[in-house]
Amino acid sequence: MYWILGDESTVDETFSTLEQNLVKEYLKNGGQLFVSGSEIAWDLDYKGGASDKSFFLNYLRADYKLDDAGSHQVTGADGGIFDGLPFEFDDGSGGIYEEDYPDVIDPKMSAVACLKYSTGTTAGIQYEGLFPEGTASGKLVYIGFPWETITDDMQKKIMLQKISEWFGCVEPEITSIPDKPFLSRGYPNPFNDLVNFQLLLPNAVDFNVRVYNSLGQKVRTIAYPMTMKNKYQLSWDGTNDYGQKVASGCYFFQVALERRVLTEKIVFLK
Repeated sequence: MYWILGDESTVDETFSTLEQNLVKEYLKNGGQLFVSGSEIAWDLDYKGGASDKSFFLNYLRADYKLDDAGSHQVTGADGGIFDGLPFEFDDGSGGIYEEDYPDVIDPKMSAVACLKYSTGTTAGIQYEGLFPEGTASGKLVYIGFPWETITDDMQKKIMLQKISEWFGCVEPEITSIPDKPFLSRGYPNPFNDLVNFQLLLPNAVDFNVRVYNSLGQKVRTIAYPMTMKNKYQLSWDGTNDYGQKVASGCYFFQVALERRVLTEKIVFLK
């Protein structure tokens, strides 16, 4: 079951009593639930009554921490279903809608973090096991921001693919590899220490990585071993070819393939 709540909050009632009861029965019988929304924790755990708080803890397996994460960039937590994958959601410039209050949550009741905001706080949790009075093991993925606000369509598909694979709805395979080369946006961005990217290739091919300043001058060439892979984690630490930190400003991270060049704009702040 995929439950996409967007910005629904206290006024809209994220989970009514009827909906809570339906979700309880579904999960108790081994159901698999993906739920996303920016105000679920606020509505149920912070503003809700005793029954709302109980539902949130026992069935969504989380604890409300903050109403605003202060970040629109997340990456998969180590060992989770999104391990190392970057996602970025709309801060008002992505053309979807501005997500102004993404919830910060903590995993509870044997759940674990599967997504982290760039600030280090938890953006999503996953859980596998029995729910209260359960008769079969169920699964849950819950993220504290709206899935639909992820700004890159490929990243949206990758997230759903990873969830579906974990749920067993599809065979685990590299369907997240696109039919053309894909370079994620840098995260975090702006950065002052290390910026990260994910490169996905339909075929294992040679590539070059270079960083250019706003004048088009090359400041860094980054070497990566060719290991015949389809997925690469790329990064830049803000230094030039001489190991010196570059000046604050806009830069362009470029991956040059044989017939295609992929470029992402990034901002370095000292």
